[in-house]
Amino acid sequence: MNPKIVGYITSSQLRDGFVSQQVQNLMIKNFLENLDYDFLLSWTEYKETPSLVFDSLFLENFYDGICFYSLQQIFKFSKPLEYLYKLKNKKIWVGFAQEGLFFNSDLSFETVLKTWWLMTCTSSKNNFYLEIN
Repeated sequence: MNPKIVGYITSSQLRDGFVSQQVQNLMIKNFLENLDYDFLLSWTEYKETPSLVFDSLFLENFYDGICFYSLQQIFKFSKPLEYLYKLKNKKIWVGFAQEGLFFNSDLSFETVLKTWWLMTCTSSKNNFYLEIN
């Protein structure tokens, strides 16, 4: 039986600009199909409530993992690293379709953290990388 994964898309603009929800869903679906996972549905975070939608999804347990459209969505949270560790501690599969990354172990989590750190360093608007040190 294939793992059941929910998508997590955004209506907000990301660093790369606005991406329609339809495109986000297609990228997530293709990413999961390549891994032979089942795509259930997507939850949509809205501009003003990224952590509220995430927290409600986090409480659910009908899925085996969450696939974000992009790691860039984590920047929308007030404490991005706290949310990444919260996902890791839930011990579920977590993916990021645009970057082609996922984690479900400490080793792969380190790769996601390094990618996140590089993304923050290349953004002049974010100083979150200081939290990693």
